Amino acid sequence: MTHPGLRLLSMTLLVGCGGGEAVPEDALLAAEAAGHFTAGLETAAIVGGLITEFSTEDPADEAVEAAAAVLDELLGSCASIEATAGESTALLLDFGTDGCAFLETPLVLYGAVSYQTTEAGVVETWTIAFDALQIGDVTLDGAITMTQVLGLTAGFELADLTVSYGDVSLNLTSTGGLQTSASHLEVGFSASGSFTWADRSWSLDAVDVSRALLTDCYPEAGVVEVRFADDAGAERLAVVTFEDRQLGLDSDDSGKVAVTLDGEEHVVTLPSRGCIGL
Repeated sequence: MTHPGLRLLSMTLLVGCGGGEAVPEDALLAAEAAGHFTAGLETAAIVGGLITEFSTEDPADEAVEAAAAVLDELLGSCASIEATAGESTALLLDFGTDGCAFLETPLVLYGAVSYQTTEAGVVETWTIAFDALQIGDVTLDGAITMTQVLGLTAGFELADLTVSYGDVSLNLTSTGGLQTSASHLEVGFSASGSFTWADRSWSLDAVDVSRALLTDCYPEAGVVEVRFADDAGAERLAVVTFEDRQLGLDSDDSGKVAVTLDGEEHVVTLPSRGCIGL
């Protein structure tokens, strides 16, 4: 039985290929699972990169002033900021229901995010909690823990982070490394993760996945290995590859990815994310 979420995907494939051979359902599902995984981590990377710009050394009252200065530069005088008392820096940032535009671009943040920091020698740990935090079409609820060594992001861990967009909602568990550019408008990650979706359990390993947030709707590069059990209970492995236009697939603009399953390669177009894509 074809999963309901794949009908439009299958039609797009058949029309685009002039009614050629249908792509196996397992390949379609694996591609979409990789798309869900990357969408969640891209959004977490944007906010994580923004939050780790804030100072961890100031007392609560000075931390508000320092955070306000960063937010004024990135978001304008838009978000409200509150400090909570404690042994470490702890702030709540609220972007409201009207949202805050990022660097005067169409990229808008809605909802709220709070964070707390701790230090142990040269290692800083950021615990970042999302409350209906929305960027583009993707909404996050839950928390991510990020570590920095000498000011450089070393890794992240998240458990049961709720990722929602369109008619998709899943709880993501993942560990790995996230990177953002100095402008925070380009993100990348290598990570492992898992979630349950479409009545299956998915285990994923992503390597060097990257996306430019304003110009691209989907990642422009990277590979995601997707492991799952099919309807017969057999363990399967699909390899999903993102490539930019210069390499042939145009993943970043069109959402087309290559899926290798059982030695056969298929081209699949991912569902829309409602992205910016200037």
